[in-house]
Amino acid sequence: VEPEELPAPVEPTVEDNVIADPVSLADGEMTGNCGAEGNNITWQLTQNNQDNQNPTYTLTLTGSGAMADYETQGTPWYNYRESITEIILPEGLTRIGKSAFLQTAITKVTIPDTVTSIGQNAFWNCNTIDTEIPANVTELGETAFYGTFKVTVAEDNPNYSAVGKIIYDKNQTKLLQVSQDIEGTLSIPETVEEIGAYTLYGCSDVTGELVIPDSVRIIGDAAFYGTGITSLKLGANVQTIGNNAFQGCTALTGALTIPDSVQTIGAYAFAQANETGNGISAITLGSGVKSVGDYAFYGCSSVTSLTMNEGLESIGQYAFRDLSALSGDLNIPSTVTTIGDGAFRGCTGLSGTLTIG
Repeated sequence: VEPEELPAPVEPTVEDNVIADPVSLADGEMTGNCGAEGNNITWQLTQNNQDNQNPTYTLTLTGSGAMADYETQGTPWYNYRESITEIILPEGLTRIGKSAFLQTAITKVTIPDTVTSIGQNAFWNCNTIDTEIPANVTELGETAFYGTFKVTVAEDNPNYSAVGKIIYDKNQTKLLQVSQDIEGTLSIPETVEEIGAYTLYGCSDVTGELVIPDSVRIIGDAAFYGTGITSLKLGANVQTIGNNAFQGCTALTGALTIPDSVQTIGAYAFAQANETGNGISAITLGSGVKSVGDYAFYGCSSVTSLTMNEGLESIGQYAFRDLSALSGDLNIPSTVTTIGDGAFRGCTGLSGTLTIG
């Protein structure tokens, strides 16, 4: 069984109020309803130019209340998204729905002060969007501004803050989203306790040593997927490393020590974090690690040493698959009760003694 590719962005939940296909009208205009149940929000798509080969559109919403939530390709204007260059949102709008404007070609949008909620993937991968999160926003969905962005936060917003191209909660205890065009070494404030899911997904220009402060307890799913970090130091209080957290960090080198505080290493957490001949050289799992997820270290072919401590209970399927440089003896702790299919498949360099317990 080969590992599956990580979907991006996070797939939104399909809601009952997903809107049907658009109704085409005369003069190149389209319109319909995009309000959540009981809310009166209408939309209209208007062509800006006479060039039918390369048309551009303005998407105008009117009314008040909450927008509907959508599955990834569910908006009625989805097929026009890459040609939508302007979005006009009304005062009275209270919620921007999930996946509402993903992949549109807008560069700037004004979010009304009446908005209190911005759904997951709402402005996913827009064209270097420039906007401000208003004071009344209390909910910001995962990857709402995934991609490149310049997002500020109203000073009187009690819930969120922004420093440069990084979005945090108000007190900087949770790192929420980083613009993909950020470069160089990332410094994480010592106030941060949680690094959210997909926070730096695909930030390939983030390089150098990544130091996770001792304040951090949770590293979310795909938080550093595909970044260009070259070394990693995990803080002494990290408890959870999420699924795909460091997958595809191909420039990561040197010994990797998982602190004793870590209890769970998610599926694909460090999969393919390897550059042939110059990747992670050694893995040491701390005494607190109880489970290693499926494919957690899959394809880390430069690893020559693997240390597992007593207390480990579960090794997922293909967890250490294709650690082809791993050599010498292999000691599996006596506390291990489950070893998944193919956990050590492709570890062709092992030639010493296998000890279980």
